Amino acid sequence: MPPEKGHGEWLREMVVDVKSRNLPKDLTPIVGHELLVRKPDGTHVNGVIVDIKKDAITVDMNHPLAGKPMLIDIELVDITGGDKLFF
Repeated sequence: MPPEKGHGEWLREMVVDVKSRNLPKDLTPIVGHELLVRKPDGTHVNGVIVDIKKDAITVDMNHPLAGKPMLIDIELVDITGGDKLFF
């Protein structure tokens, strides 16, 4: 399955710098750690710290599988709920 039909393309605009002054005082940033980021509209999104600078951290809020093709392998083990199948 191509990325656009799975978790979407990897988007550069989903990688943002967060000023250190906006981080919780008790947070020790570590590259690879996940954060819950509040967006301006009040909703939340998961992000991963990808870089630490002197006065900011860089957070990637893309889905971990964004931009990657997916192969879905299923095994049908049972069909219930009807006498006829429509495919």
